Amino acid sequence: MPGTLHADFRSRLGGPPDEADRRLVAWYATVSAEYTGQPIGDNDFEFWRARFKDWQGSTVTRASPMMGAGRTAGNVAALQTVLNRKRGADVGR
Repeated sequence: MPGTLHADFRSRLGGPPDEADRRLVAWYATVSAEYTGQPIGDNDFEFWRARFKDWQGSTVTRASPMMGAGRTAGNVAALQTVLNRKRGADVGR
């Protein structure tokens, strides 16, 4: 297990670092036992990242819908202006 990946995986799991370490070490043992005697490819990083994704799911962050199709920076700015005016009106109540 590449050490830099361990730190990354620990961060992704969150929670207390010592608990994340315990979970990861147990998971490494499980994966290693599953792949004993089998080639894992030429790149340890790719192998372990794929296994982590299988175990914990994707960590992809979705883009905000505010700048999605049909929304221009000008439209977003106009919406922000309206919302800011509304907030100002609510403050005076």
